[in-house]
Amino acid sequence: EYMESHHARVLYGKIPGKNPMLAPNCADCHGIHGATPPGVDEVVNVCGNCHSITQGFFKESPHFAAMKRVGVPKCINCHGNHKIEFPDVEMFSEGEKGVCKSCHEEKSIQLERARQIYTLLINAENQIREAEKGLKEAETSGKYLEDLQLKLREAKDKLIEAGPVSHSLNIAKIKLLTEEAMDITKKINNSVKEIKMELSMRKNTWMVIAGLTLFTALLIGVKLYMIEK
Repeated sequence: EYMESHHARVLYGKIPGKNPMLAPNCADCHGIHGATPPGVDEVVNVCGNCHSITQGFFKESPHFAAMKRVGVPKCINCHGNHKIEFPDVEMFSEGEKGVCKSCHEEKSIQLERARQIYTLLINAENQIREAEKGLKEAETSGKYLEDLQLKLREAKDKLIEAGPVSHSLNIAKIKLLTEEAMDITKKINNSVKEIKMELSMRKNTWMVIAGLTLFTALLIGVKLYMIEK
């Protein structure tokens, strides 16, 4: 199961740009000579050894208060233990990857909060994708796009930052980051629209020039023909 996990893919260099030295192996979680499975109270601390920022936000959440009281939910209840996949927005959805519905009932306050978080995150993610697609299309324009690409990186960073923050289940904090990401992508999309309009105008202008040139050549040809005749 571990070999199928995101941790193992990083450890074995299967994910470009990720440092294998930062990926946990068995000993990082279980220790070495006195190896034992992490106990209920220490699971969050084991994960928190690497994911300290996420751990901090988790400790702000009602989930942490419940864990101290009754022992769940722990990190593994949402993320699994050995076969840990890279988390994505769909974990908050009601689809196949959704995890909130496994504990919370339909129409509950908790599931409604999950829907709100999902909506905030997926809207920001979709707008970032739209901006990314627009920039890709604008690459043939010959325009200087580095500033817009840096802004896109900034928007992606805001969404990445929202990942750990989402463990707090604090709608206001998540909304602040996703709105910042969407504000940036709106500016990018507006700039891309302006570039496309300019390209369209340039194309139309060249078509008019080409048409006039062809028409002029045709008139000259007719005139020469009449003169020869």
